[in-house]
Amino acid sequence: MSTRRLAALTLSALLCLSASACGSSDSDGGSAAADKSTTTAAPAAGGDLDKAGFLKAADKICKDSTDKINKETEGQSSEEFTDAAFEDFLKMAATESIKQIAAVRALGFPADDAKALDEAFSTFETAFKGVQEDPSKALQLTADPAFNKASTFLTDYGFKECGGSGA
Repeated sequence: MSTRRLAALTLSALLCLSASACGSSDSDGGSAAADKSTTTAAPAAGGDLDKAGFLKAADKICKDSTDKINKETEGQSSEEFTDAAFEDFLKMAATESIKQIAAVRALGFPADDAKALDEAFSTFETAFKGVQEDPSKALQLTADPAFNKASTFLTDYGFKECGGSGA
């Protein structure tokens, strides 16, 4: 059971990628945007935000979403985290992460970085969709070298909350 708990916590940290960039938990619509969509929008390039503004807005989305995911296991011991509850958690976290990515895409990627950002977020989306379909493959999907490369890119790009850089 403790292995599952560790896997859930690890996945929760990794799921932070989806959106774009988070920040504080202030209510400026970041989490509302994440809750509106369950499908991935086409990557927007050339949004109105510069890189710094994009990172700040995206990190806000990621932080709010990650807080929502983490709240699901708050106060639960590993004994209370049954196999069924664990699978439900993984599916919920993957679904929330996909919403997070859609909300980040809706911000519009900075034009110069749109292709690389789209590739990184697409890698995460593929992994999260796989977790939705088969939660037992969560660690396998998030341990894939492409997933790690995307996470590293997002961290290097400057995200503080998205892409596994926040925890």
